Amino acid sequence: MRRVVQEADQYFAVTMEKIVDQVLFTSQDKWDLAVIDDARGKLGKELALWERLTRGEFLARGTVSAADFALYPLLALTLRMQKKKADLDIPALVGPRMAAWMKRVEALPHFQKTWPPHWK
Repeated sequence: MRRVVQEADQYFAVTMEKIVDQVLFTSQDKWDLAVIDDARGKLGKELALWERLTRGEFLARGTVSAADFALYPLLALTLRMQKKKADLDIPALVGPRMAAWMKRVEALPHFQKTWPPHWK
């Protein structure tokens, strides 16, 4: 489980940061579309890897763990960037296993209490 948490932090988070920096923290008139496109491509590869690795109900196979709580907010933030740049089409990068995994995380008790108020 610790390895999966580290992979979320060291691989997924690092990959998504370039898109986050451009779309969320740079004014639209200064977006570097080449950087965004390159980062989206890398994010697609990273999500394809997570899709292959996701085999159970949760990332640690049968039970919810810190790995789920490490990756979910990163992916949720990445998906949220659609609101600022609709043509990113991040949902198209999320495979069926990851989409089902997200629904299971969202169905956990108290999940809605952890959602940032400005995201509701």
